[in-house]
Amino acid sequence: YWLGDDIILMLDSHKAIDKDISLPSYMDGMQLEILDKTESVECTQVSITDSKLRYVASDYGYLVLRLFR
Repeated sequence: YWLGDDIILMLDSHKAIDKDISLPSYMDGMQLEILDKTESVECTQVSITDSKLRYVASDYGYLVLRLFR
């Protein structure tokens, strides 16, 4: 959801995952800040490029991100 000019994004997985997640092109070049996450979740990319976000979780869990310019 939008929070002013920022975007709050929550990802939730119910199993292990290692995936590039496609995002809208207007999110290209945005910076990421991890607001909250499950210990088993890892975000291995510090910015979004080519409309993709790298998302890795070794088990079920969630990741809450703030995307900003």
